[in-house]
Amino acid sequence: MPDLIAQGAHPQHRWRRRLPENRTLALGREAGPLSAMWDAQISRLHADLQWKFGKLHVTRRPEARNAIYVRGREVKQFTLLPGEHFVIGTTTFTLADEQLRVHHETPFPVTEQTFSVASLHEWQFRDADKRIHVLGRIPEIISGSTDDEEMLIRLINILFEGIPPARAAAVVRWDRNRDDEEVEILKWDRREQGAERFSPSVKLIRHAVSTGESVVHVWNSPGQTATYTQADNVDWAFCIPLTGRASPGWAIYVAGGFGSTGEQQTPQD
Repeated sequence: MPDLIAQGAHPQHRWRRRLPENRTLALGREAGPLSAMWDAQISRLHADLQWKFGKLHVTRRPEARNAIYVRGREVKQFTLLPGEHFVIGTTTFTLADEQLRVHHETPFPVTEQTFSVASLHEWQFRDADKRIHVLGRIPEIISGSTDDEEMLIRLINILFEGIPPARAAAVVRWDRNRDDEEVEILKWDRREQGAERFSPSVKLIRHAVSTGESVVHVWNSPGQTATYTQADNVDWAFCIPLTGRASPGWAIYVAGGFGSTGEQQTPQD
């Protein structure tokens, strides 16, 4: 199933939601799962959406105040293919049909570091006050979420806000009591839409979940030509297990890069 990605004027005004087949959903400022409450130019119920036969069918509601634009033209009824988008107010809605798959053949990293909870408490981060502010919002995110889907969307958004060099993030689950190595992707997103794939490393996820410790893998050094991660456009990734009873086997996975100019941006930045 494809995803609809909403992106407002500010980075935190964003969500990525799955579109079920042959089901009509409302889009608006107060439209349940597809709510863009941050944009005053979007009506409470602005449009009806339905994914069927490989296309997204969009119909503007009669009571909607402002126009819907596709390729710069005002339209009331239209269809979208994956990769296309429409605009209402300051918000862009993009249709994406990307299949995220974990990577089983990840080579050994150039650098691997493991951090216990105690050692993380002693770590000196750059811009620590900003990180504390972001992390302090996590209880609000959990308590203010109406369901697990909403909580996961908010959690990934807060990861992007708190980790500027992050290019992609996911919440994953791996049951170490099972015989297979299958990792379930509960929710994922990336900062910018593009051609690069995002393939979380099974080795990294299994290591973090099985040990209960946070693990960082670095595959390419700043300024170095990328190896296997060239298609993913990432140089490093880290995985943090969520050890609570309510989330057995869950972990946060974040991947990023050093930048085209080789600037020294690392996970602790």
